[in-house]
Amino acid sequence: IAILLLLAGLNPDPDALIAEGRYEEARTALSATLEATEAPTERARLLDRIGQTWLFEGRWWKAESYFARSLDAVETADAHLHRGQAYFGAGRAATLDGTALGAEIRSLMNDAAREIRRAVEMRRGDAAAWVALGLAERYRLDTEAEIVALKKALELAPGHPEAAIHLAWRLAQQGDPKAAREILLSVREEERSTDHWKRLGRLAAGAGEDDVAVDCYTRAGLSDPNDRQV
Repeated sequence: IAILLLLAGLNPDPDALIAEGRYEEARTALSATLEATEAPTERARLLDRIGQTWLFEGRWWKAESYFARSLDAVETADAHLHRGQAYFGAGRAATLDGTALGAEIRSLMNDAAREIRRAVEMRRGDAAAWVALGLAERYRLDTEAEIVALKKALELAPGHPEAAIHLAWRLAQQGDPKAAREILLSVREEERSTDHWKRLGRLAAGAGEDDVAVDCYTRAGLSDPNDRQV
């Protein structure tokens, strides 16, 4: 038993390290395995996993470089999706901090959509990939494509929390609060975030249902007592 524990300490589980937010240690463990690996499929998986650790830290270009290497080894839906998310993160960050021109941001979002489209082509049943595509299309200002992608995600995974909240936002923006509310209500109560309850509250208030609005805002406050906007 002592030897097994020692070996476990010498060979830490990267997934466990990532779950704990210990990304640098996870990269060290993954890189050590990568150096000893020759099989292209396994190298692609390890490179993709290392890229994800950079993605979690918001190091978009570092992440993108690993996803590119992963795709050079073996083309996978995961690497295309994650590379698209890296481009999306870089574009959104540039939008928020004003470090890039509009044309540069559009180029990044085009790259994001291209990669994510390839991911859904390879794995059409992946609801999360369709949500990611919907968000990329939103930033590309292609509302029709955004709605199609988000609806597809909900078709694949009815009540998908992230797809529901993004589609509801778009429908409300288009002046259809009833449809937006129905979409939000499709999410199971235990899976509704603070933002879900706040949006339901606003829609109920807009419909003149004050008691329902108060109940939704109360639930939002209970789910996140630190949210000062509730």
